[in-house]
Amino acid sequence: MECIRVTWVAALGDVWRHRELVYVLVRRELRIRYKRTMIGFLWSLAPPLGQVLILVIVVEHFFKRDLPNLSAYFMCVVFAWQFFSASILDGCSCVLLHAPLVKAFPFPREILPIASVLTNLIHFLMSMMVLLAYLLILHVHLTPKALLVPIAICGQALLATGLAFMLSCWTVYYHDVKFVTDTLLKWLYFAVPI
Repeated sequence: MECIRVTWVAALGDVWRHRELVYVLVRRELRIRYKRTMIGFLWSLAPPLGQVLILVIVVEHFFKRDLPNLSAYFMCVVFAWQFFSASILDGCSCVLLHAPLVKAFPFPREILPIASVLTNLIHFLMSMMVLLAYLLILHVHLTPKALLVPIAICGQALLATGLAFMLSCWTVYYHDVKFVTDTLLKWLYFAVPI
């Protein structure tokens, strides 16, 4: 048996040649996720906005802190965390979820975690539009540092993609990985400084 060494540039080129499949998978996931729901995409905003409400109540009423634009700050943090954790969790099980496709057709398997992260990235970008509208309502003036946000989003997406690659491979052999990852992400949510 001969070991074939594939460079990351060759793998990236292979993914680029199959970009139509990435597009189809992302479009399919976006269409299926909120099929037959009354408010559609707004369901992707409901849980993080609920978390923001709880955090604002806890900080303002229990800790007696009156900070300006606290809800906007929490929206930034919670939306970013929601994107990161959803990308990793969806990436964990993406190969198992698409097992019939994996068995039926030859294509680069890297496409599956990439499609999972891109799907969540689209939701995240939509939630960032909601955040931007909220900041305009609050009359918050953005500084030039706000121009660094796209770079941070790209870095976060790359980190989530890398973790999704690794965890999707492990999940194929050990189905417990998704449950362990879910638990670790919940712990990590409270461990990171907000």
